Amino acid sequence: MEINGRSIDTTGTMHLADKFIECGDSLYDYRDGQYYQTVLIGTQCWMAENINIGTRIDGTSNQTDNLLIEKYCFNDVEDSCDVYGALYQWNEMMQYVLDTGAQGICPPTDGWQYPQ
Repeated sequence: MEINGRSIDTTGTMHLADKFIECGDSLYDYRDGQYYQTVLIGTQCWMAENINIGTRIDGTSNQTDNLLIEKYCFNDVEDSCDVYGALYQWNEMMQYVLDTGAQGICPPTDGWQYPQ
């Protein structure tokens, strides 16, 4: 089965070119050294955790297109992001790209993107 340029076999292994992960395994994000658990839902491999990448800014500030990934944390407390994941405005999450299927701030491996 092919989905968005990826094929998923009957064991739940997602393939993209020569790369693959087994759904249910951790996905490594080299940008910040974090691991995110994955899960197979139907025929799609999803992250089972909220992403938490970027530099925390206060919730009273707007995220801006400044080549940095900026995030909000619940109650402006960094530890909240570690527990719940970060919060992003749509444009920041998509890295100010309007193209359908843009990867945005998703982990830059294995073709991850936000659902449409």
